[in-house]
Amino acid sequence: LEGMLGGIRGFFEQDDEIKQAYYSREDLDRKVRYVSNFDLYSAPAANWRDTLQCTVAPSPPHPEDLPPSCRETIIEYSKQVVKLGRALFELISEGLGLQTGHLNEIGCSEELMLLGHYYPPCPQPEFTIGLPKHADNDFLTVLL
Repeated sequence: LEGMLGGIRGFFEQDDEIKQAYYSREDLDRKVRYVSNFDLYSAPAANWRDTLQCTVAPSPPHPEDLPPSCRETIIEYSKQVVKLGRALFELISEGLGLQTGHLNEIGCSEELMLLGHYYPPCPQPEFTIGLPKHADNDFLTVLL
């Protein structure tokens, strides 16, 4: 976990020229992308945050498509999160009175997207109010 946090932080603390290679606001199909204030044009207020988004399952990006600063960390972390997700879905299945593997068998654990958020210092913090109300439209969200 510490490695993942450090790897993501390392990505964001690089020079802008390096991060620019991953920047995309329009290409939503890109498996690895960097955005800054991704909902800038649709949110009532700007979110002072940068995001590294990696779609890692069902078909992971090629390792060379991942940022070198966090490549190995993302690969290993993804493997562990997939295991965690499968185990959680087994427990949820049991809790619902279903067969242990039911939710995994119907595909609930097939997709995985990693979002690494970075909150750089705000030049006018007196105008900030925190995070806006939102909802994650996933079956399961694990926050670290």
